Amino acid sequence: MTIDISRGELKSFIKEYLKKNYDYSNKRAKKLAGKLVDFIFRKKLFDPNKILEISNEFVNSNEDENGVITDVLRAVAKYISENSKYSKEQIETATNEVPKLRETQEESIVTIESLKHTDYETQTAICTDETPARIGRVVLSQRSWATPTYFPFWVIDDLNIHVEPGILVTVESDDDQDLKVVGIVEEIRAMSDVPDVMSEFYGWGYGNPEQNMSTHRPIIREAKARVVYRSDGRVEPVVRKYPVRFAERDEIIEAYSGGIPEKHRFLLGFTQDAHGNCVPIYADFNYIFGFNGAHVNISGASGLAAKTSYAIFLILSALAYSRKHPEEGIGIVAFNVKERDLLDILKFKERFRNLDEVIKYLEGADLNENIRRSAELWKATKDEGIDPFELLSEDNVMVFEPGIDFKFGFLDLLELGDWTPDILRMLFEKEDIDEKFEALLISLVEDNEFRESFDKLIEKLRNKLSEDRSSGGKWQQKQYITIGNVPHHVSTINKFLNRLKVSLQQLSLIISRDEPRCQNKRIPLYDLKPGSLFIINIEPLPDKGKRLVFLSVLKVLNKILEAKKEGNETVRIWGDDYETKDFPKRICVFVDELNKFVPAGKAYSAIKSPIIDIAARGRSIGLSLIGAQQMATQVDGEVLANISTQVVGRSHPVELKGGVYDWLGSLKERVMVLKHGEIIVNHAIHNAPVLLRFPIPLHRIP
Repeated sequence: MTIDISRGELKSFIKEYLKKNYDYSNKRAKKLAGKLVDFIFRKKLFDPNKILEISNEFVNSNEDENGVITDVLRAVAKYISENSKYSKEQIETATNEVPKLRETQEESIVTIESLKHTDYETQTAICTDETPARIGRVVLSQRSWATPTYFPFWVIDDLNIHVEPGILVTVESDDDQDLKVVGIVEEIRAMSDVPDVMSEFYGWGYGNPEQNMSTHRPIIREAKARVVYRSDGRVEPVVRKYPVRFAERDEIIEAYSGGIPEKHRFLLGFTQDAHGNCVPIYADFNYIFGFNGAHVNISGASGLAAKTSYAIFLILSALAYSRKHPEEGIGIVAFNVKERDLLDILKFKERFRNLDEVIKYLEGADLNENIRRSAELWKATKDEGIDPFELLSEDNVMVFEPGIDFKFGFLDLLELGDWTPDILRMLFEKEDIDEKFEALLISLVEDNEFRESFDKLIEKLRNKLSEDRSSGGKWQQKQYITIGNVPHHVSTINKFLNRLKVSLQQLSLIISRDEPRCQNKRIPLYDLKPGSLFIINIEPLPDKGKRLVFLSVLKVLNKILEAKKEGNETVRIWGDDYETKDFPKRICVFVDELNKFVPAGKAYSAIKSPIIDIAARGRSIGLSLIGAQQMATQVDGEVLANISTQVVGRSHPVELKGGVYDWLGSLKERVMVLKHGEIIVNHAIHNAPVLLRFPIPLHRIP
């Protein structure tokens, strides 16, 4: 028999009943309510017919002044009848028998005091449908101390109790303090009173592993948990040895999302409660996509961390949020950097008709445990209003291929760079660009004479190089040529022409030599609408081509969002005016291999400065970035410093030694053994990281 009423609900009802009907003080009412609820739930007998036995024990082991307890039990029976699964006949029987409780005398009485001394074997801490039982208590000793951010606790010696790094526990006061502290376990270790391995060896039949000991030596497990939430809001250590149990759903949501307004809750993934059920964990939308904070960074080993899979989950969550809150609509631009991770995102519709069919397949298919677990996760995801069959369609998902859908002429690059060398510079390697080379690029951009196609640019420069001059009756080749009123050495111009020739050959897929502008092959970013997903394929391009396309897109998005924020009705792009009215208030850009665009330290990248600028000020205009890479230590520190949400999947221990992972604390050990579909997330307004799970993308189901 189960009960649909939680411990807290029943305790609250009894407390209020005593205060209202018997003028009990809050402290006195809470104390009696706690005793009664603890007694009922500890015995785990919720059949109303058996409540007679339980209540009889309680009445006889506690002073029932003026029949108060008897009356309360009658009210409890009535309350259960109105709020649980019990039949009316069962409850009526229990209610009618309550007055007879004091007349019934039983010899076998279990007092509240005697329960304190029950053996561990009878205190099985297995979670029931009603409430999670206690698994240990806070420990405060000379070697194990609590701080405002951590508390230690011991775990009962029971093989059925599994405490792992990443699980969530609750400390709940058992006195009149009415305190709850939710924490995430970071460390767990087991020990006994055996002083050393030599003692253990000789004590076990002189090192005989086949021998079984006649007595079981208690094993002590000590855990350390980081504080996520404290109900009284104080920033101080836990100073009483309160009981510890696995956290329940409502406690977890309050701990991580209680401070986030309902309207701003954005789904990050799922954790588990005491009963193994999925519990949603939310971030604040305004701290991921602007305007209060922005940017997500995902790191982890290739093939193990599922970085792109989690990015797709975040994209779906963002599209669902945009549909639910159209006034806060967001558009997504995703770059397909390698393989076909994003290009096949709609393929699942060729195989399945709806999400229920997917879930049924996952539940019955002969797949590995991690993939089968996605059935439950997709159910929970659907309950949160996220259904890929509704969010992803040919109407709102557009894929752009290089050469087919987009291409650039010389004037396109100049205009996208706001008549600076910013975009043009992407055509060259870092070794090519010195001060003289940079000065030439600036002159070429500023001189109107060269504002034509690449072929015309090359032709005019070669003509200038072939011009000779007369000096003292002798013909000599010029050493300097003036471009944009600035003299440039011929060797610099020759270097430019040689490097440009190579680059145009490498980027022939996206660069037009003979057209100044490729007006019919542009990514229509100005047509992006809230709830839309643009996928830009840059996988076939060399690194310099990827940089060029990435920066070009960022430049256009930045220009439109700035115009929209300033209240401008139109914005000029590529020489044409486009309306900003229907453009999303926020844009999120996803790119993998972020370290190639913004490498750490002094490593040079032509695109590095623009991305650092976007990371620093993008949130103010609603431009956010979801970046992924194998190793966060290889990403520029300024970019990481502006990230509001850090995500890590399974990673190598050498990588985790980097300071950028200090936020993990002792959870680094768990990161090294995370399963596919598991991540640890640290969000700006959460007090501690959280271990999350997310379902496999539908197009990747085997």
